[in-house]
Amino acid sequence: MHIILASQTAEEVSTFNVVGDLKGSEHPEQVVIVSGHLDSWDLGTGAIDDAAGVAVALEAAELMQQLHLRPKRTLRVIAWIDEENLGRGHLEYAKVHAAEIGQHVAAIESDLGASHPLGFRAKISPEAAARLQPVLEVLRPSGANLLLLSSIAHAFAGTSIKPFLPDPEGRVPLPHERDVPADIGAGASLSSADHLIE
Repeated sequence: MHIILASQTAEEVSTFNVVGDLKGSEHPEQVVIVSGHLDSWDLGTGAIDDAAGVAVALEAAELMQQLHLRPKRTLRVIAWIDEENLGRGHLEYAKVHAAEIGQHVAAIESDLGASHPLGFRAKISPEAAARLQPVLEVLRPSGANLLLLSSIAHAFAGTSIKPFLPDPEGRVPLPHERDVPADIGAGASLSSADHLIE
């Protein structure tokens, strides 16, 4: 077997999270984050991991605007930086927002591609999961009502807020596959993901 690895660590550069808010009507101080991340790695183009997640988060806010819906809490759309390596984007966010972190009600990241979502993986207590049952019932007709609980001890890398579970039918290529076209997220699967996140 002959393997050629072309990976390299480039010089450090300054980069920034991209953040936008839709202010809440009743509790603007309370924040719900919907997000994806900007960086990619390996052989992939970043189309699935995670341009699709950024598109889903942006589209959630766009749909609210188009439908003239104003959230009760502030909807904060974030495109994280450095999710793949050290997670400096979410670490810096937590540092900058330390004083109001208790006002963050939920943090959602779409990071598992653009296929039809099956549900959520949540880092919450079983008691808190019961509060999500009405949401899961609304999502049942779309087939996106699966809820898997994950403990803090089994934290994910990166921002650790991964909501969508991959479609087992594998209709979308793996996130780090070589030559995934940059527009792979376009179409029905991505549309179903952003309707779920709204």
